[in-house]
Amino acid sequence: MKKLAILFALIFVGVTLLAASDDGQPSRRPSRSMAREILNLTPEQEAKLEEFRKMHQEEREAFQDQMRKMRLELRDLMKDPKADRQRIDGLIDEMSRIRAEHLKARIQHRDEIRKVLTPEQMEKLDSLKSRIRDRVARQHFFRRDGRNRIFRDRMHWW
Repeated sequence: MKKLAILFALIFVGVTLLAASDDGQPSRRPSRSMAREILNLTPEQEAKLEEFRKMHQEEREAFQDQMRKMRLELRDLMKDPKADRQRIDGLIDEMSRIRAEHLKARIQHRDEIRKVLTPEQMEKLDSLKSRIRDRVARQHFFRRDGRNRIFRDRMHWW
């Protein structure tokens, strides 16, 4: 009987702590200052990473603007029954080429960051990313009311 009471007390404490740690709000990305503290970055590393971040942000914004314009143009062409099929195909090919270049640039950016960090910092960063991915996956898998999204989505197709 005593073991059962202890078990229930442990379960109650665990559920209480779990509920307190996950208040149902979407998780935010860790701030740069939090990442700086976790990774123990040197001032030189911080400066180099900030330079990379600004450069990558400008590239990303330019990519998004360019893709937005191309999507609008493609949408207009798709609405037009008299649209030139070669123009549509050419636009799709151009969008694919730009996406491929953007992905290559993102991978190059990641490699540049890896060169700045020490192996220990990379391990900490990979661990942090893994924890964030797991948390986001849990939040996206279950809706706020606790129902599983997979079953809801399957019902949608019927």
